[in-house]
Amino acid sequence: MIKIKYENVVKQFPGSDHLAVDNLNMEVHEGEICILVGPSGCGKTTSMKMTNRIFEHTSGHIYIDGVDNRDINPIELRLGIGYVIQEIGLFPHMTIADNVATVLVEKKWPKNKIHQRVEEMLNLVGLDPEIYSKRRPSGLSGGQRQRVGVARALASDPPVMLMDEPFGAVDPITRARLQNEFLRLQEQMKKTIIFVTHDIDEAIKMGDRIAVMRYGQLVQYATPDDLLSMPANDFVSSLVGGNRSIKRLNLIKVEDIDLYRPPEVAEGDSKTKVVEAVAGDKLGVALVVDDRGKLVGTVTNTDLKRKGEYVKDIYAPAHDLVGPKSTLRDTLSIMLGYGEGYALAVDQEGKPRGAVSVDDIFSAVKDNE
Repeated sequence: MIKIKYENVVKQFPGSDHLAVDNLNMEVHEGEICILVGPSGCGKTTSMKMTNRIFEHTSGHIYIDGVDNRDINPIELRLGIGYVIQEIGLFPHMTIADNVATVLVEKKWPKNKIHQRVEEMLNLVGLDPEIYSKRRPSGLSGGQRQRVGVARALASDPPVMLMDEPFGAVDPITRARLQNEFLRLQEQMKKTIIFVTHDIDEAIKMGDRIAVMRYGQLVQYATPDDLLSMPANDFVSSLVGGNRSIKRLNLIKVEDIDLYRPPEVAEGDSKTKVVEAVAGDKLGVALVVDDRGKLVGTVTNTDLKRKGEYVKDIYAPAHDLVGPKSTLRDTLSIMLGYGEGYALAVDQEGKPRGAVSVDDIFSAVKDNE
């Protein structure tokens, strides 16, 4: 089902002699993430902002659920569309709870319903309401503030979301985690999303379809796989760049491959018992789990040389962890960052699912060429 349709859309700003957006024709289906990507000044942000009429288009039509957006009151239109920006735009004088509730207050929701929804949203994005509700934005990290921005955009349960470089202002590791968390949420929410980025790797990882723009024109509109395998012209080819096999790792998630399961040991197991487990493992590692089955660390031959009678005395804390939604590109980056030949996968509860080795990544690339 078509959720958003751009039909012959043109935007020319007053006083400018060129078109910011030149005859844009594009359809976005319900539940899809549509990525707008291209160099600065290509028209991607302008196209997104015309969707909720922050910018009014010069000519053409933009339909949402078959209704021309010019026939919708602009305030009602914006209140019905979630909006996340790179700078996040939290109100510094307001608590986190009040920031998340902004649109709900504008919509005049009852106070008890607002309180319940705010708690639900903070839990959804991994911020404990008891810890974060009364804090101010200045007391949060960049990644936490971005999570609050996402929670605020989702609070009124809008069917459409606009996201303008939403993860661009955080460090690469936090960015990858936020991307993975958002993709996990999207599997549950099935929102229709217009997502602007200048990063082709992010576009390939996040998008169901990618719109490549240049000089205000739509150059190619394709799935990530088609974009990598069949770039429309030299410009798209140069934007995608070399090492397409590496970029394909953004299309494959940890949950898509068969994982090897190293042996598991308990914190209270004896060192003597673990020697045999480590020696018999092809990666030379045993996974240490606590009494709830959560991964807490690993034991290798190096750890076995430490003094101590029990696993709890010698194990190394687990650091090279990935989730089911992590891409193999993320996984490879973690391996390289920690200098390991493998990364450990855990589920949402932190319980081990297995290990991803370098050989697993090479095999996945070969299978998907």
